[in-house]
Amino acid sequence: MKVKILLIGFGNVGKGFSSLLIEKKEMIRERFGIDPLIVGICTRSSGNIYDPSGIDLKRVLELKGENNFLSTPGISDRLTSVSADEIVNSGDFDVLAECTITEMGGKGSALSYIRSALTRGKSVITTNKGPIAFFYKDLQLLAETNGARLLFEGTVMAGTPLFSTSLLGLSGSSISGFEGVLNGTCNFILDLLQNGEEFEKALKQAQQRGYAEADPSMDIEGIDTALKAMILSQVLMNSPVPDIGAIEIKGISDLDPACLNRAREKNERIRLIAKGERMNGDSRISVKPTPLSPDHPLYYLPGAVNGIVLSSDVLGSICLTGAGAGSRETGFALLQDLLSLWGDNFRFSSSAFSSK
Repeated sequence: MKVKILLIGFGNVGKGFSSLLIEKKEMIRERFGIDPLIVGICTRSSGNIYDPSGIDLKRVLELKGENNFLSTPGISDRLTSVSADEIVNSGDFDVLAECTITEMGGKGSALSYIRSALTRGKSVITTNKGPIAFFYKDLQLLAETNGARLLFEGTVMAGTPLFSTSLLGLSGSSISGFEGVLNGTCNFILDLLQNGEEFEKALKQAQQRGYAEADPSMDIEGIDTALKAMILSQVLMNSPVPDIGAIEIKGISDLDPACLNRAREKNERIRLIAKGERMNGDSRISVKPTPLSPDHPLYYLPGAVNGIVLSSDVLGSICLTGAGAGSRETGFALLQDLLSLWGDNFRFSSSAFSSK
């Protein structure tokens, strides 16, 4: 069965997802009985290409630079003057894969794309934190009302299967709290700082490795981590956060060197920790650099690796660690979500959790 996918955003994540569709094509067909077909790719810099019969992904992935769709035979004839909004509203596709850059507040084009697709009964898979952090409940209701599904594995911990693992493996239990290292950029920089590197040099190394954006403020100021904590609170603890302003947020850009020295002397490591607790139905969240002792499960996380400790009423503490950054890793999250739409073993619902 052919599954038509409309891809919004063709940066590192979109390309990682596309390359995995090529690499895993035979496995997907054999295990899941589906043949994923990209029918449209919408971008800000290169224009939009659309063909309901499918687009040659190998050809697209070979392209370099901006405005490349226009000048490439076999691709340019699929260019369309139709906007991304119009393609989402009336295009022939089964699944919307939305992987544009997160916009603060969650509003903007990404939210519009997701809402439009769900309204049409089209399932959505996304790595975009903004819409999920700020509009999760509304979007889930919209999906359920229209017989669609909204999946977002890649919004937290990249391709590490946090939601599919916890919502399936811990269904029937209640999660009352979490502690997480949720930003690979900050973890990488903190490791360098604790080994004596200067902040600016550590940041530059993170940018050179592709962990940090040219404008790293969302990461190093703790905003990215806070958005992920908002998602975790709503999905795992059924406790919405009124506003990001209700979260105590402190990043790593002005971390006191004396704090790092004290941690070294005590054999501690500084991690940017997102902490969430459910108290009387409400959620209390904080994001701040925190010294951890060697007996803490998040102490040993290397480089850009992420980790989370969940507090459950039945099993106590459960720790999950894995890749927290990377185009291939985050693209894999989109692939997980796509396959979960057709694989019964992957299906999950946040209603599996009790808030009591």
